[in-house]
Amino acid sequence: MKTSVLLSLCLLFVTLPATAASIEVTAPAAAGSWKLNTIKTIQWNFSGIDASATVRIILWKGGDKIGIIANQLPIGANGQGSYAWNVGSVLAAPAAAAGSGYFVKVRTTDD
Repeated sequence: MKTSVLLSLCLLFVTLPATAASIEVTAPAAAGSWKLNTIKTIQWNFSGIDASATVRIILWKGGDKIGIIANQLPIGANGQGSYAWNVGSVLAAPAAAAGSGYFVKVRTTDD
């Protein structure tokens, strides 16, 4: 009897779908163009993450991390978040230069 109850519980955990935590950047869009030193809004959708979480926004070019745009931001509400960014500015680093191939990542601060 104990074995069948344990087996049933194990099967229940295996068959339940896992809720994956995710953050999807919705702006800037791929192939978009933003001018340096203008204020633009970085936007994201999230799911499976507690609303009390905080995020960091990271600027990348190709495979290289350029710097952190913002740190310890509230993730947002109702599955959406945003941040007004002075395009090109990063924390504790020189501003990004004009060019192409940049993208942003939004991650929870605990990764």
